[in-house]
Amino acid sequence: MKKFIFIIMTLILSIVLLSACGSSSTSNEANGEAENEENETNEENEAEETDFPNGPITLIVPYDAGGGTDLGFRALAPAMEEELGVPVVVQNKAGGNGWVGWEELMKSEPDGYTISAINGYVEGYMNPSAKREETLEDITVIANHVYDPGIIASTPGEDRFTTIEELMEYAKENEVKAAFSSVGSDEHFSILTLNKRFGTKFVPVQFGGGAKAITALLGEHVDVVFANVGEVVGPSESGQLDILTVFSEERISQFLPDVPTLEEAIGEEYVNGSSRGLGGPAGMDPEIVEILNSAIEKASNNSEHLDQMTDMGLNINYLNAADFTEMLENQEVTVNEYIDVLGWGE
Repeated sequence: MKKFIFIIMTLILSIVLLSACGSSSTSNEANGEAENEENETNEENEAEETDFPNGPITLIVPYDAGGGTDLGFRALAPAMEEELGVPVVVQNKAGGNGWVGWEELMKSEPDGYTISAINGYVEGYMNPSAKREETLEDITVIANHVYDPGIIASTPGEDRFTTIEELMEYAKENEVKAAFSSVGSDEHFSILTLNKRFGTKFVPVQFGGGAKAITALLGEHVDVVFANVGEVVGPSESGQLDILTVFSEERISQFLPDVPTLEEAIGEEYVNGSSRGLGGPAGMDPEIVEILNSAIEKASNNSEHLDQMTDMGLNINYLNAADFTEMLENQEVTVNEYIDVLGWGE
């Protein structure tokens, strides 16, 4: 009897062990299959992530060649190429205060192969007379690249005023023709702001581009030019322009160390400039946006690119998509404050 019980118990134990082994084998197989599936999924995801870019990227500059925006992005393009491994081709599409280029951007496929320089001018959609249906939401913001402070410049032959103090006093009593690039630009807002805050009589004269505005001053068609640091460093060093003030919190020591801020000169602070970044059509894949954003960030820290930008008087100020979007939204608030002065009222 005892022998019989022993045999039964042995059989039960064997069955339990076999069952456990079978279960373990099945579990291992299941785990193996799951691991294989996970590896396949990861490989597929990696393939999807590395699929962009696999061809040339068009970078639209919606202004004429030779201005600060054009110069900065022509310098950025090769630095981005180094990071992305594909050509980045700059195309100038000037006109309509930037809107010729932006309209082309918005009609493009949101695949990352067409991007554009964007800045505060894009808020021209707030002008009711333009009858635009597009807004900032029709652009995928990618990153900011440059912040270029504003300036006022005259020519060395000017004898009515040779300092910013003298210019401000003169402009309170006399009309001063002030060249600037385009309606709604940071220079335009600087002219309007100084008139509003200090009672000056700067008369805005639009020329459709920073380079054209500077040329107008050199040709003595206007009295002063409101422009940006990057556009005037070269002409200043060659003795063609006298830079009277810079609209920044501190002097721009690396570019214009001898030029005072407005606060230094007259005791009133005024800070303004042009932020220039990149955007694409609405609806871009976030992964593609991140690839482009990362390329811009790395390019912005590229020592060769930094040296090139410094030589041109352009200050790199990288901002990611979220921070650049916030900056553009804040600029919308500023535009609203000047709607009537701009003639953009309903």
